[in-house]
Amino acid sequence: MKRGKVLAILFFTLFLIYGICVYRDYGFSWDEGIERNSSLITYGYLFPSVKETVTDTLNFEGLAEFHEYKDRYYGMAMQLPLVAAEHLTGFTMDYQQIYYMRHLYVFLWFWAASVCFYFLCRRFVKKDGLALVGVALLILSPRILADSFYNIKDSLELSLYIISAWLGIRFLDRPNWKRMMTFAFMGALCTNARIVGAIVIAACLAVGIFRAGCQEGHRHDIKLFLGAGICSIVFYIALSPITWENPVQGIIGTLERFSSYDSYTNGVWFMGKSYSPSDLPWYYLPVWILATTPVITLILLAAGIGTQLFAAAGRYKNRMGLSDSSYNKVFMGLLTAVPLLYAIIRKPVLYNGWRHMYFLYPFLAFFAFLGFCFLWSRFKKTAGIVTALGLLLVISWIIRYHPYEYVYFNAIGRVNTEYNFEQDYWGVTQTDALRYICDQDSRDSLKVWMYAPDLCRYLLDEEDQKRVIPTTPTESADYLIVPQSSPGVENSIGSMEMFEVYHEIKIEGRILCTIYRKKYEIAFRTRLNEDLENDSCLFTVGNIQFTCSREDGKTRWIGKLDTPMSYHKIAVDSNADLSEMKVFISEDGENWIWLQGDDEKQSAIQMQYICFEHKEIKDQPQLQVDITVYRDLENIQGIVEQQPILTVTASANADQAPFATDKDSSTRWESVEEQRAGMYYEIELRQPLILSAVLLDTGGSSWDYPRALELWGSEDGENWNRISYMTGDNELYTFSPVSVKYMRFMLGTPKESVESSWSIYEIELYQSE
Repeated sequence: MKRGKVLAILFFTLFLIYGICVYRDYGFSWDEGIERNSSLITYGYLFPSVKETVTDTLNFEGLAEFHEYKDRYYGMAMQLPLVAAEHLTGFTMDYQQIYYMRHLYVFLWFWAASVCFYFLCRRFVKKDGLALVGVALLILSPRILADSFYNIKDSLELSLYIISAWLGIRFLDRPNWKRMMTFAFMGALCTNARIVGAIVIAACLAVGIFRAGCQEGHRHDIKLFLGAGICSIVFYIALSPITWENPVQGIIGTLERFSSYDSYTNGVWFMGKSYSPSDLPWYYLPVWILATTPVITLILLAAGIGTQLFAAAGRYKNRMGLSDSSYNKVFMGLLTAVPLLYAIIRKPVLYNGWRHMYFLYPFLAFFAFLGFCFLWSRFKKTAGIVTALGLLLVISWIIRYHPYEYVYFNAIGRVNTEYNFEQDYWGVTQTDALRYICDQDSRDSLKVWMYAPDLCRYLLDEEDQKRVIPTTPTESADYLIVPQSSPGVENSIGSMEMFEVYHEIKIEGRILCTIYRKKYEIAFRTRLNEDLENDSCLFTVGNIQFTCSREDGKTRWIGKLDTPMSYHKIAVDSNADLSEMKVFISEDGENWIWLQGDDEKQSAIQMQYICFEHKEIKDQPQLQVDITVYRDLENIQGIVEQQPILTVTASANADQAPFATDKDSSTRWESVEEQRAGMYYEIELRQPLILSAVLLDTGGSSWDYPRALELWGSEDGENWNRISYMTGDNELYTFSPVSVKYMRFMLGTPKESVESSWSIYEIELYQSE
């Protein structure tokens, strides 16, 4: 066996081993769950009997019917084998096995495509060693490499594009019925995965028919190329269920769907600005390519394009016809230029960097390879050393920042990167963030708010999966995980003022993902609405009654809390300019402290009075002021770690009362009956405790929380005292320290009728300092 072939076999063997070793290192992208659902819906349409299957990972009742599914135009032929693999196990694979299988599947296709790319490059140089340089240029693009492990949408299309192009070259080289059929099938499969795959078919037919028309010896090939077009359509229809009832309507519907894609409406952060995805500047794609392609590849690409254009100009000038190799290069050029020019001129909807156009990259790498071949022929030693050093720099970057290759920027793109470009737009770092939380926090229950929480949780160890509880709203969570898709993304998330930065996942000083840990609990909220036209207080929220006074052109509202309370932070918000307003707090109503912005204290400050003061506000009929009082969680000694509750009972559905104290947030006690005065839930503690707060977890519900709740405490179960409390969210109730052995949560008479029941998922007790 020749040395070059041995080297090629060794190269691809090592690449395969590498992929098998690292495919579990990557997290989840947000679309992976959607992709699996899409493939399940298509599979259920093909095999209706599986719709009766219900397992821990499958329930077709929660999935749409195929013809009603919004994403039915996406071809799923490439993903159906994955569902078939699940089917073979009776759909008993757990989520981790399912998604790791999908990651490995995506990589194996990329590996196979890299082998085809090797043969494609070898077609032009006839040397195994040189052809491997082309493969190195392909796989040593950090973003392309990373996506080949989890991007089941764009990476699969890239792989199919390469394989189809290679089969197209073979078909152009020696047209026959066998090669026609294999090319037509793979082209149809590529088109099924993404409609742009049709470019491969169209480009091959255009070049083949044009050559047949120019070269008399190839005119009999026209029927083969026309046959390839017809067979491609037939294969595409066979692979695409959306076309089965009405092929013409199905194909037209698919084209319309993706020619005017409007489902994505979020902003796209690019060059320091937020754009609509349908209104991007023409240079969006070129800039992303220039910023994320390794510099050595860009240099070789410039050389490759330059030499090919120079050679083409020479042939035209000398009136030389095109050789077979030239026709093949024209084919490769069309696969590059057509989609690139379309993106620049037509400006289709693009977002998430340039992942939708990743299928272009292999052909950029191909022309970079041609550039290397030209330089190698002229400056063998220099070209080899420079290229090797350039690729070694890329390899060192991959080793250093693995598994975050998907946020690679070259030296050009690294200039003010965080301001100019989106970073982790798919939330892949969230899995590592979850692992970090689990490693640092040993509690049995971790309430985490994040995007697509279930998917990320599946990649954790089984024990950690049970500990992590996806939580909404944010204020109920212990941690927030926020991928840094664009600058200021955290500003769109509610209740951020309750959290502090806990940990950041960074590379090159760039923040990819931030973990926020809850620092404060809401102790109290109040809102004042003032009718500025009629000089009256419309209403307040928070059980505070305000009195109003006016003096020297100033309006002053003073409110008194039922009991003094301590705070560590106060936040003020208003629909008016805060510079025209002052907010004060006081413990005794005489000595006032002026709050400037969000007021944060290292130690607790006592307060019982709140004062809003403002000058005349013009051109505004109403003034609204919101004030939120926070308590530092570190200054509440914390949730009682050992279960202090001995017995529980309830006036309704008492059999399920223990569900509110079982440390399992997936269960709950529910009154079943509609809320009414006198309904109660009661606990007995193992021993008296001094408590300062209690949390009645409602699971974030906006309807089955208790109305007109009264808190009662007792040390003997006979003599009860009512406890005055503060609450800002109908979950956390804070009060002055009180010693209790029994607590009763009882409903008083609500101001309005309540048609909902009352639920408690978990009760948490907070001991006083």
